[in-house]
Amino acid sequence: MDMAKFFIKNKVVGWMMVICLGMSSSAIAELQKNWEIVTVDKEAVYFLDRNSIVISEEQTARVWQLTNFRQIKRVPPQSISSQMDYDCENSRKRIFLKHHHSGVMAKGRLRVANTEGQFDWKSIESDPVSERIFLIVCGKAPSIVVSDANVEKPDEQEPEGGADETATFTPDDAKLK
Repeated sequence: MDMAKFFIKNKVVGWMMVICLGMSSSAIAELQKNWEIVTVDKEAVYFLDRNSIVISEEQTARVWQLTNFRQIKRVPPQSISSQMDYDCENSRKRIFLKHHHSGVMAKGRLRVANTEGQFDWKSIESDPVSERIFLIVCGKAPSIVVSDANVEKPDEQEPEGGADETATFTPDDAKLK
């Protein structure tokens, strides 16, 4: 039987071929992920796809990650898939691609898709998810930078005698003068 006649006779098969050929490569790649649990907390379950890890000569690793929210939300996303870059030399990360999904495990309608290169590099934060993924992707623990916001500076200490010596001004004080 001729191929053209086969597709004309079997319209379902023909439409399936059109749909499969029309899918974008990122959608096909999304279907082929082998998600592995990295860690779990009260908010979400975090996954990565070890098969997607690619490390460049500059020691920058790229990997697909998935955040699957545990509570059903009234407003999506229920899950977020991201292609992340990790700078293994300088302990930094950035979002390369980010997709918000209306369903769990990157299923459902794609609600938002951020395009590549929109996000700046950020230091690896001291949280179990970032540390664990960095360790898996780069093969070493990150050098975590402590934020200056949490460190008390000597010149910003309380005056001697404690906080009791601070003066307060009320509208009644103005009437007394």
